[in-house]
Amino acid sequence: MNIHQAGPYQRALITYDSPDALQDFSQTLWMAYIKGHPVTVTPNNITEHEKLHRREFHAILSGFHHNTLGQDLHALIQDFAIKNLVIPRITFQYRQRPWAHVFFESQAQKDHAMECTISFAGRQLFWTEPTANAPLCNECGSPNHLLKDCDK
Repeated sequence: MNIHQAGPYQRALITYDSPDALQDFSQTLWMAYIKGHPVTVTPNNITEHEKLHRREFHAILSGFHHNTLGQDLHALIQDFAIKNLVIPRITFQYRQRPWAHVFFESQAQKDHAMECTISFAGRQLFWTEPTANAPLCNECGSPNHLLKDCDK
């Protein structure tokens, strides 16, 4: 394993002894957990078309608490067939934001998820389109108000 800095994040290059070890990451798994945090897994042997497909069906899930780990959302990830989940961080604090970029295998899976009203740990979660450019509250993740109007 070779680890290097990629902006505020770290990137790892892992070399396996057998190509068979990549089978799951090429077809089934688009992420893995390290200490509860989701990390994107992109095998070097997939095509550019496959890499683009992994980012094609994208939504934003917001409203969970700042200290929620990706693995805490694992039941939702399974229920909605989410293939990858990326929780961004506030650069100067390295604190997680209360939203995640989620990626699906198909438009039908994304549409199904976005039609559902869901909650997690007693908080309502919100689905938004990333193309909507709707501002999200930096405290609670709501798309309905900004931080200055947040009551949390």
